[in-house]
Amino acid sequence: MYNFLHNTPFTFSDLPALACKHSIVPIPTILHQSHSIPLTSRTLLAQNLPPTQLYSFPSKLHGFHISHQEQQINLKPKTVRKLSKTCKPIRDSTKDGSTMTYNSPFLAPKDLFMASNLNIILANPTNSDIKTLSSFLTRPNHLKTLKLSINFKHISNQTAHCLFYDLRNLNGLENLSIDFQSCSNLHDKSIKILSMSLKSFSCLLSLKINFIDAKRLTNKSASILATNFRYLKSLLSLDINFNSWNLTDSAMGTLITGLNRLHSLVDLALNFQFRKITGSGLKLSLETLKTLNLNLFGCTELNEEGLKTVALGLQNLQSLEQIHLNFGLCKQISDKQVSALGQSLQQLPRLYNLHIDFEACIEITANGIQEISKLPHLEILNINLSGCTEIAKPDFRAFSSGFKNLNSLKELTLDFFGCSSFSDESLQALSERLSEKAYLKRLDLVVPAPSVTDQGVQNLAESLGTMRSLNNFSLGFGGNFRNLPQITDKSIESLSKNLKGLTNLSDLFLCFNFCRNISNQGLVTLSDSLKGLNSLKVLKYNFFCGLHIGENEKEILMRVNTPQMILNHWK
Repeated sequence: MYNFLHNTPFTFSDLPALACKHSIVPIPTILHQSHSIPLTSRTLLAQNLPPTQLYSFPSKLHGFHISHQEQQINLKPKTVRKLSKTCKPIRDSTKDGSTMTYNSPFLAPKDLFMASNLNIILANPTNSDIKTLSSFLTRPNHLKTLKLSINFKHISNQTAHCLFYDLRNLNGLENLSIDFQSCSNLHDKSIKILSMSLKSFSCLLSLKINFIDAKRLTNKSASILATNFRYLKSLLSLDINFNSWNLTDSAMGTLITGLNRLHSLVDLALNFQFRKITGSGLKLSLETLKTLNLNLFGCTELNEEGLKTVALGLQNLQSLEQIHLNFGLCKQISDKQVSALGQSLQQLPRLYNLHIDFEACIEITANGIQEISKLPHLEILNINLSGCTEIAKPDFRAFSSGFKNLNSLKELTLDFFGCSSFSDESLQALSERLSEKAYLKRLDLVVPAPSVTDQGVQNLAESLGTMRSLNNFSLGFGGNFRNLPQITDKSIESLSKNLKGLTNLSDLFLCFNFCRNISNQGLVTLSDSLKGLNSLKVLKYNFFCGLHIGENEKEILMRVNTPQMILNHWK
């Protein structure tokens, strides 16, 4: 990683001099092009970096975060000027004091065009910067992967269109990611030019398109894009965000028709968040598809017919293995549509990972959701029911009874945040089914408060005692409340008693927000029970606005001998 960190920024004139004579050892990095360094200077420096690597220049000259897998060099202005005059190896120290050796050999400017991977980020570019980038794209190169993240706030349409046009020169590209911000000036003609460039990408394997604030893009843009999909015959992965496009059902239908021509597609992600669509055109028929991420969050006009169309389309995807469906805030969804969706999912023999979001779908009850829990091949199930106020009606056992069919289940996540109808009886019914899942590896639960009391937690704790294979467990209480008096030391004692028998447990997260009736004695009981868990690697507590935790209480919690402990608390 090339990280220029110093209190006094070096002059940009030093960079071309450095570029003409030197570079650092070839280590994997990522190229961040920032407005804090002119594009011309950055390009000159990058031209001399070793081929087939990713390169990085931080967006600021100080305070740049370096991950544990990356390396850095702290170059002072004098060092940079010295580098421009000598080819001798340089020795420098990292923040932790360890010493590393770096070489600065002479490299020809053509090396930039030998790079196979580039990630270019232009946070606040000018028209001149974009033209320089376009000029680079017109030169012969060896790019296989290109990631463009550009803010178009101050870019004219003419300049943007030149960039889109010049992309067609990258006919050997295999992976392309386009992330454009502030696209309010772009219009349908912009998408037409970009789509024409897509025709050149016969070798493209992965494509991501994200236009933020593109309010002038209409149905015509979607139709143009769909028409040119047929040229991407090798495409395996596609991710498109239509969050800000002015789309209707007719355009979405045209778009899906174009997608259905991609006969080699394996991964598909479509984001229609907050669009005014009913879902009537969402019928996919991709036989090769293995992973689907469909985001319809906030599509308040999604109706019964639309969800039925989605469900019927899923039946055509017989190769599907992983699905993430987001129907959050789609308030027209009722039990009838959810049952139909569950029945369609049951027709997918290879499905093993399901993440489905029904946040604030207030018409859904236990009767509708029970079909979702009858998928015999599932290994991972994540259901978000937060804000589904009627979910425990008329009888939560209708939902929990479906878990007896999940014989392959290894990971389960259930979120009942704000579900006012969920009670101790609901948690007991769920606990009875969970006690049958001795092979479960991961369990994450968010139960509503204050409808759940010590009795409900005790029932859950007893079921935990049978899950001898459990590796990860998290329990939290969710709700907009400032005081939860019904959760006391009894809950802690029952959890402590059963957790200490889970000899495979490695990660534990307990959230007791606003539980003011948990005392120091409860903490002593919990910490003592966990001391014997030699397998425990990560332990996290949340006590927001709850316990008055002082130094003595911290010492009690720190008794647990675990490599990583996180304690979050506010008085």
